Amino acid sequence: MAEPPSPWTVPGDEPEPAPQVPAPQMPAPQVPGPQVPGPEVRPQPGWGPPPGQANQWGAQPGQWGAQPGQWSGQPSQSGTQPGQWGGQPGQAGGRPGQWGGPPAPGNWVSRGPGIVPLRPLAIGEIYDGAIRAIRSNPRTMVGYSAIVISILTLLATAPQAYALSSLLSSPLFDPQAAQTAEVRDFADALSATGLTLLVGVLQFVLATTIVSGLLIVAVNSAVRGQSLNPAQLWARCRSRLLSVLGLACIVLLALPLTLLLAMLPGLIVFFLPSGQLAGGILMFLGALVGVFAYIVLYFGFWAVAAPALLLENLGIFASLRRSYRLVRGSFWRVFGIGLLTAVIAYIIRQLFSIPFALIGGLVSSLQGDGFVAILIQLLITDIGTVLAGAVLFPFTAGVAALLYLDLRMRREGLDVDLMRS
Repeated sequence: MAEPPSPWTVPGDEPEPAPQVPAPQMPAPQVPGPQVPGPEVRPQPGWGPPPGQANQWGAQPGQWGAQPGQWSGQPSQSGTQPGQWGGQPGQAGGRPGQWGGPPAPGNWVSRGPGIVPLRPLAIGEIYDGAIRAIRSNPRTMVGYSAIVISILTLLATAPQAYALSSLLSSPLFDPQAAQTAEVRDFADALSATGLTLLVGVLQFVLATTIVSGLLIVAVNSAVRGQSLNPAQLWARCRSRLLSVLGLACIVLLALPLTLLLAMLPGLIVFFLPSGQLAGGILMFLGALVGVFAYIVLYFGFWAVAAPALLLENLGIFASLRRSYRLVRGSFWRVFGIGLLTAVIAYIIRQLFSIPFALIGGLVSSLQGDGFVAILIQLLITDIGTVLAGAVLFPFTAGVAALLYLDLRMRREGLDVDLMRS
């Protein structure tokens, strides 16, 4: 039977043949065969497809996600080697402080060749740099300190022994003779006490200033990655030694001058009729104000006078003015670091001195009383003082030098100049 014409066929035309649709091909049945064991292939991390879809997303070696840390699996493509894009440490995504890795702790600029990073420093980095300066050149830092402190300590021992023996032999310490003491006895006791304190302050200020002056140059060289032996350090500092001594004397004389100016109103009131009590109170308050003012000057505005004198070749008063200008904008920070450093140094000094002082006291007790016994006690105590100072004075000198460099890096961009050099 003939098929009926299509309803779209025009009369008189031949009908078009129907399109041939290929029959679907059924897959051949799979006959199970023996399983041959082979190497286990594990998906590797990267840009590849999830496990179980190894034939999709182009996850063959040489394509997306084939090898870890590359855009493609072939090392020759795009110039990528293992260690890029998350490969080996030291490049992108590797060692701290470089591109893609976490920043190095406390550093946004490399440490540089020296003992501190070339950027503004925190207080911990200043102390760490001072210790590094000692460890990097112990012969120069500790050796110079021991020599200078030994000389100054021996020069101060005899006057201190004389003053203490005079004070202990005063009738004021005898209960029976104290009732008949005269004004002269009070004056002698006061002068002996003042001499003891003055010699101690003189020894401390001179040792601190001279040793700091000698070692500040060594610390500055350590910041630049250089090391100076004792002969080289002496060659650089000997022409400025008189200036360092002059600065020490000015800083020392500032203490009695400050006390005198602060106590002057009390002295005036004291010599007025019936003004002894009020004058004594005003002098005591003035002495406290004078001591506080000197501490502010010594640990604050004059804290970096010695580094300025040596490293910039300035005069004595020019270095004091230079220190004031550098510290003016950061007074409380500089004052706090200087005061904390002095407290740390005092505690460590006592830890060294107290055992030797006890030994000296036991030895001197066998010698009886008098000048010789006190001298022996002080000499034994001085051993601990020298040992402590041989380490502490380089530390304080390092803090002063690094504080000076830190102020210049903050205010004048010294770190840029150091990196260029």
